[in-house]
Amino acid sequence: PARSLLAMGGIFLAACLLWALVPVPVGLKPQAWHLFIIFLMTIVGLIAQPFPLSVIALTGITGAMLTGVLSPPQALSGFSSPVMWMIVVAILISRAIIISGLGERIAYTFIALLGRNSIGVAYGLGLTDLLLAPATPSAMARGGAIVLPIISSVAEAYGSEPRGPTAGRIGKYLMLTEAHMNSASGAIFLTGMAANPLMVGFAQKFGVQISWMSWFGYALVPGILAVLLTPLVVYLIAPPEIKRTPEASANARAHLRAMGPLTTHEALVAGVIVLLIGLWTVGDFFLHISSTVSAIVGLLCLLFVGGLKWADITGERSAWDTLIWFACLLTMAGFLNSLGFIPWFSGIISGWVGGLSWPVAFLVLALVYFYAHYFFASLTSHVAAMYAAFVGTAIAAGVPPILAVMTLAFLSNYFSTVTHYGGAAPTLLFAQGFFGTGEWWVKNFAMSIFNLSIWIGVTAVWLRLLGAW
Repeated sequence: PARSLLAMGGIFLAACLLWALVPVPVGLKPQAWHLFIIFLMTIVGLIAQPFPLSVIALTGITGAMLTGVLSPPQALSGFSSPVMWMIVVAILISRAIIISGLGERIAYTFIALLGRNSIGVAYGLGLTDLLLAPATPSAMARGGAIVLPIISSVAEAYGSEPRGPTAGRIGKYLMLTEAHMNSASGAIFLTGMAANPLMVGFAQKFGVQISWMSWFGYALVPGILAVLLTPLVVYLIAPPEIKRTPEASANARAHLRAMGPLTTHEALVAGVIVLLIGLWTVGDFFLHISSTVSAIVGLLCLLFVGGLKWADITGERSAWDTLIWFACLLTMAGFLNSLGFIPWFSGIISGWVGGLSWPVAFLVLALVYFYAHYFFASLTSHVAAMYAAFVGTAIAAGVPPILAVMTLAFLSNYFSTVTHYGGAAPTLLFAQGFFGTGEWWVKNFAMSIFNLSIWIGVTAVWLRLLGAW
């Protein structure tokens, strides 16, 4: 379309003007500065989105090759990253959960057990999200494809309709709770959100190695508190008018009866998922099997037992789309660090907070990093633009590397909730129409204070007790 081409032309023109008119800053190599210009324009493209995410990212990496900033082997090196392939394979595995109907069965089982009141329904939906998260890195797949239809059916059963006076009966409460439970699930597991492995790749540039099991260990206590407390905190912020929901539990049992006993397909998928989680949990420590190899083993098992067909693999467009943008962004961010841009930029920001003690400096950096998402319409673009730079700045200011890497990674799972356009799952939940824009912003700002207290304060104490810093 002409508008998309015009937008891309504007981005290209801005890149040319920066390249030609802005001198290379003192202390930087020309190669590092020019790569930053290409990366910056790529981020602008990701925000404006005149074309799909992968097209923008591929355009940026191609520009780096055409200008000689990166050689073809350098520019394509990200496609061999193990963390990138782990997330791609995890997306493919998550497809089996949806195709088999296992995710829906899990959700209705939790609702049948816990759904006698509104808080129980919220916990049931949140626990569904949590149980699926290790093998479902798409927050949209969990929150949108599996949990959202059940929220909608519960709301409809109780006459809670969007865009009307009945929205507050139970719909608002469940939508807001799921937005934050979805974020909690993503933060707890390395494979719970697509950008988590991207941040692990960035962390490696600072000498911090994070495995699937170590991520889970670092997230365990703050994650448990977040899962336990979120439905209760939302209950205070957006209390449902309907407190008792016996029909929800009865309807869930009716759905389970209609689904019949566990099918062979579901059982095979469940068995492979249990095997996969077992490999991720103990394989790295005891069997010396990397998380990526474990993921590939799980995928092959699904193919061998019929949990997935090869046509399902080739048809899963989101996985191959992730492969493109993930590899391109990982490459550019990695070379920005190795060529010296990230250390140079971190030194500048460190000077701004240089007079502060490192705990205060880190709190300032974490808050700026989190609330900067008001200016982003994509979680991925925010992570790609700011994560590595803020980790580098925090470390330069004296923050222990593990604390900096993990805290900012956890927060990256949450900042999509602050607006109605900040990430796929919250945007879809908002789009159901139970909240007005202003109300969504206000409620989520209140939730952000709770989330920050957990994922900054509790994380710091927990990592200290673990001896990570």
